[in-house]
Amino acid sequence: MVSSLGFVRDNVIKANARSGILTASETYAIIDTNYIEENQAAGILIKEPSMPEIRRNEIQKNFFQIKMEKHASKMFSRICKENPKIIGNNEIPGNTCNIF
Repeated sequence: MVSSLGFVRDNVIKANARSGILTASETYAIIDTNYIEENQAAGILIKEPSMPEIRRNEIQKNFFQIKMEKHASKMFSRICKENPKIIGNNEIPGNTCNIF
């Protein structure tokens, strides 16, 4: 998703050769109620300067569940609260928390 203001809702996003969802550029999309698993890179990759809203997703069995660049690390705790079914390792700059 590049420069997107849209919605990604109620999907199964599975077994992609890279990330399940990648946000970049001026993306402020809503990613809601998706099942994201078995992607070769990240379930959701957040690149600078995008700031998507991520809520009620089940994210598991990806290499990283959530991977983000430093600009987005401040929203990681909110992502965890709004997505309680993140199971596995994350790559968050300046944060050592893994959710299991």
